[in-house]
Amino acid sequence: MPRKTLVKAGLVALALALLLPWSYSYWLKTRTFEPVDKPVSLEARKVQREEFELNLSEDYSVRIELDYADDWNESKCPFRPWTDPDWKVYRLRGGAIKIGELWASSAEILKRRDIPDGFHGKPGRYRLEWSVPGASPCLNARHPRVHVYTSSSDYEQIGGLIQFICVFLAGTGILLVLRGLCGWVFAHVFDRRPPRMFPEMVLRNVTPWKRHQPMSLICDISNFRVVCVGVLFVCLVFFLALTPLTPKGLLVDFREQKAVGVGKSPWTETISVYVDSRKRFLVNGQQVERQELEAKLKEELSRQMVWTVYFEADYDCFFSDATFAIDTIQGLGAKVTWITPKSREEWKQKSRP
Repeated sequence: MPRKTLVKAGLVALALALLLPWSYSYWLKTRTFEPVDKPVSLEARKVQREEFELNLSEDYSVRIELDYADDWNESKCPFRPWTDPDWKVYRLRGGAIKIGELWASSAEILKRRDIPDGFHGKPGRYRLEWSVPGASPCLNARHPRVHVYTSSSDYEQIGGLIQFICVFLAGTGILLVLRGLCGWVFAHVFDRRPPRMFPEMVLRNVTPWKRHQPMSLICDISNFRVVCVGVLFVCLVFFLALTPLTPKGLLVDFREQKAVGVGKSPWTETISVYVDSRKRFLVNGQQVERQELEAKLKEELSRQMVWTVYFEADYDCFFSDATFAIDTIQGLGAKVTWITPKSREEWKQKSRP
């Protein structure tokens, strides 16, 4: 291939390696994964409305989330805003006068014997109308917020795949450019051919070619297995000698069934860590960033005599977030007391009259 073609192909590959991740990142920033996130007031049987716009064709969840608090009494004011759900989503059409077309409702989802926690949306303008049961206004002290959102994990994985492909594109482009430049440097610097008396005369070979018998094809390598096993054995011994065999993971005790692994603490103030389904970390009811979790826990533990942290996670949170929180707590030298959903349910049953 000509040197100019190699350089041009390499430059095109480098341009693609730079433009593809940038364009996808720009497109991803323009997508709306959470069109509704605002504080609301829970008023019994009052229909509330909120308009929003979607630019993705995805399954969207409709939820009301509350602040996490350790001292909240679930028996006096249970969290049941969606026990008897009554919400509707209308798709708006038209210009100045918007006509609402019923797109999804909790009643239709309940008829299909499904959980009414969301709907499938397409790009367009929508209006959400919802109301809560009569027992919900007592939850206003926990700062309720209405959310309409969809997960962005699939799009983030596609972005990671594009970046992985662009690494190979960039490497290929650099190799093509270097090969083309090296060929040009070799031709102009190192290739010193002697001068000819008649440069216009075409050189021809006047010595006849001596043809040999065709060589037999190599169909089998007899010692391939021996060489392969030897190389694999050397690599196995090398990596076993350099890689320490240290156990990693979380220690779990299944010998005795109990709700909490420690006895009653004499200290009135405790430390709790909660992980919800939207990748948020709450320490004693206060939201902290993922990278600030260790510093916040270190600050709270410095005030305690007993380093015990009560950990709880939402039923549909990411497994990586839960393990990150547990690993951070144990890395600081504190003992983790995991409050499982079953333990929480047992406590609710015991607190009921």
